[in-house]
Parts: sequence; C-alpha cells; structure tokens
Amino acid sequence: KNKDELKKIVCSNSIYEIERNALRGYQGLENIVLPENLLIIGPYALTDCQSLRGISINESIKYIAESFTGYRCYRLNSLVVDPRNHRYLSKNDIIYTKDGKKVIAYATGKNAKEIKLISKVVRICPYVFKNVECLEAIVLPNSVESIGVAAFSECKKLTSITVADDNPSYMSKDGVLFEKNGETLLFCLQGKEGDYQIPDSVKSINSGAFFNCDKLTGITVPNSVTNIQEGTFFGCSNLTSIVIPN
Repeated sequence: KNKDELKKIVCSNSIYEIERNALRGYQGLENIVLPENLLIIGPYALTDCQSLRGISINESIKYIAESFTGYRCYRLNSLVVDPRNHRYLSKNDIIYTKDGKKVIAYATGKNAKEIKLISKVVRICPYVFKNVECLEAIVLPNSVESIGVAAFSECKKLTSITVADDNPSYMSKDGVLFEKNGETLLFCLQGKEGDYQIPDSVKSINSGAFFNCDKLTGITVPNSVTNIQEGTFFGCSNLTSIVIPN
C-alpha cells in the first residue's frame, strides 16, 4: 500500500529496532502495535504521522531517541509506558526517563491547555512540545536546568510560561524566558501579542529568540543590550517597529 493509505501496522516480534525516520511521514497511519521484543526507537521514527492516535511503549524497550515522535502528529493524544519498563515512565501522556529527570516526548494532539511537569525534571528535550495547537500555559519546576532547541516552537496559543521562583537557571516574565540573572533573553512565546519592551536588565538576546512571533507588532530594545544574535526576529511577519536607542 501507499504509505498515506496504510492505517494500521502490526510489527513482527522479530523486530528489535525501529530505525531513524522509519515511519516518518506515514500520514494515514492511525494505529501501530509495537513488537513485544522491541529494544530501540530511533530519532524521528514516528514524526509527521498526522493521523496517529496513540503509542504504547512496552516493557522491553531500553532506548527511546529524543524527538522520536510528536512533531506534526496532530491527533496523537495518548502516550503510555508499561509500568514494568525499567528505563521510562509516562504521566499525563508525557514520557519521562524512569528517574523523572528528562522529558522525552508528549502526545502533541491532546487538548490540554496547561501542562505541569513533574518536580524532578532537569532537561526538556528538543522539539518535545513543538506544534501543540491547544497549549496556552506551561509550568516548570525549580529543577529544570536545560531546555532543548525549539521545545515550545509553533505553539501559537502559548502565552504563559511559569518558572518556580527558586529555579536557579531560569526566570520568566510576561511570556518571555530569561536566564536567572535577567541578562540574557532566551525566547519569547509565540502566542505573545502587540508591543513588547525588553527589560533594562537584558544585555544579550538569543539567536531566534523571537522566531515566528507573528503576533508581535513592535519591540523596544533598551540601551543595556550589547548583543543581538543572528535570526533573532526571523518570521515576525507583523512586526512593523523595532526601536533601538542610539
């Protein structure tokens, strides 16, 4: 069958690995039954599966690559890990490493408007929450130290990111994430609208910090800023004014 017509896959139990990009772009796929002896799921193995409804991770799996699913999986509303699995766990359709320190994947087709990560999370892997259409708010615990590239990109309704006050790495204000000391602006949420005045504490603006913030119309940069990295305002299609003092 054409891969866009294939709706269900039942994998043979002789399969031990689903390789990188193996089922990427199977846009008609609604259901997949993973083999009982599966050990490895490679990068992007199940991305861009626009009809896929759910994925069940069995007991045998020992390695799940970052970004194995999620992006352009618009109907994916269930990610469940067998509780007997020794490497991974799931809670509220988020896959974590068993110790709870790393966020691996999220069911990006869920209707949840707010996500609260568990208290042990240290790292959010790249692209985990990319293109989650309903997401409006996310709450990060004090343990988070690292946020992967584009972890929240293309979340057009996301306007609120709350960081625990005692988080040593990050702080947030008005839908924008900063390093803890407030000197580096890391990224602006893409749901932010209107004009935005960057705080006077900021000295550096990260590459792609305002990437695809197409609801922003104006940005004022304070005198304190000495470094604006490449691609900072890329994709800001409605931005009509950037004020930079002499």
